[in-house]
Amino acid sequence: MVSAQWQQTHGPYGGIINCFARNGNTLFAGSNYAIYLSGDNGITWVQSNAGINYPDVRSFVTDETGVFAGTYNGVFMSADGGQYWTLSGLQYLSVNAMVNTGSCSLLPAPDVG
Repeated sequence: MVSAQWQQTHGPYGGIINCFARNGNTLFAGSNYAIYLSGDNGITWVQSNAGINYPDVRSFVTDETGVFAGTYNGVFMSADGGQYWTLSGLQYLSVNAMVNTGSCSLLPAPDVG
């Protein structure tokens, strides 16, 4: 029989947490109102929404370039450990899930004319 040893962290408080991610030594938690960061394994958390107008975060994915946050208003990317976020695509679309397949290349849009 296996049993998990769960321990409550010291936050983040103030809402429902929709998703978690780890990039290096930083933990990311996404809620309906904010992105929270912890650099000490969840002992303390700080809010980091710089660059995101409506941080309704639904999903995270990481790769060697940084962290991507899927939000109710598109995909935002942070290359500096979550200190600042920039819109990286799919603006005005709700992005509920993302996956890192190990490789990604940008392809030209198909010619529909």
